[in-house]
Amino acid sequence: MASDQKLPIWSLALKRYLRLMPLFVVSLLLVVIAGALARPHMQPDWLSSQPSFSDIVLHLTLLFDVWGSPSLTAGAWYVAIDFQLYLLLAIMVYSLNFKAQGLKHFLLPCGMALTTVSAIYVFSRNPDLDIWAVYFMSSYGLGCLSAWAVRSRMALCWWMLVLVLGLADLFMDMRGRQAVALMTSVMLFAGAHWKPNISGFWTRLTAYWSQASYALFVSHFAVIIMAALAWHQLKKPAILQPVAWAWFALLLTWVGALAMAALLHRLPIAQWFSSVAKGFWGRVSGENRNPLPGQPG
Repeated sequence: MASDQKLPIWSLALKRYLRLMPLFVVSLLLVVIAGALARPHMQPDWLSSQPSFSDIVLHLTLLFDVWGSPSLTAGAWYVAIDFQLYLLLAIMVYSLNFKAQGLKHFLLPCGMALTTVSAIYVFSRNPDLDIWAVYFMSSYGLGCLSAWAVRSRMALCWWMLVLVLGLADLFMDMRGRQAVALMTSVMLFAGAHWKPNISGFWTRLTAYWSQASYALFVSHFAVIIMAALAWHQLKKPAILQPVAWAWFALLLTWVGALAMAALLHRLPIAQWFSSVAKGFWGRVSGENRNPLPGQPG
């Protein structure tokens, strides 16, 4: 965000969209194919019906929850909310950072703290708001403040105030989700100051799966559908009745999800998507006149 502050908000929105969508689109395609293969043989309540054209469009525009369309894949709601949260953060940065340069170190963490506390005490208590970013600002705001607190004393003060108010909320009403958000925020802040002596292998492994975690998150549902189909078909002749086989099937599904994530993470999907988007952008704006936001001119 800091490196993109000179870009207009619509350019930031498009840049974020192009970052989220490549793996999401591929994962949607995999889920649609897996669902089409599975529906003739099983009809579990967690498997969505055959999507219509409007369902696909609403997912591509990340408006399916707002429009009331059922989600086609597990985790689709997260992609839509992530996009909303990023837009909300961008709007806050522009309105509180650029319009008052002399007070920017005060206004931005102050605005985030007020928004986070409002979400803790008001927005996150209303389940009707769970399709909007404000519902999740109780967690997202804590994450932003914990990151800013590492390098700003002003942000540190606001973060600590939000922690105190968040703990007070837990004493009044213990909510597991809010407790996890508070604990995670503290762990993020502590982790920024902790430099463990870990071997190179574990550092590389952690870094790799940190980068591949989004691919795992959006693609694992297709693997689960195919694993459930395989279990459903093989269970009929009573081949896989013992509990030990069920645990083995669970392990294979887990390994399969990791393998799928590693494959999608390795493939240059984002580059393909970006090339198509730049081609479309060039036809709309004029070739080589207006580069895609975030791309060099």
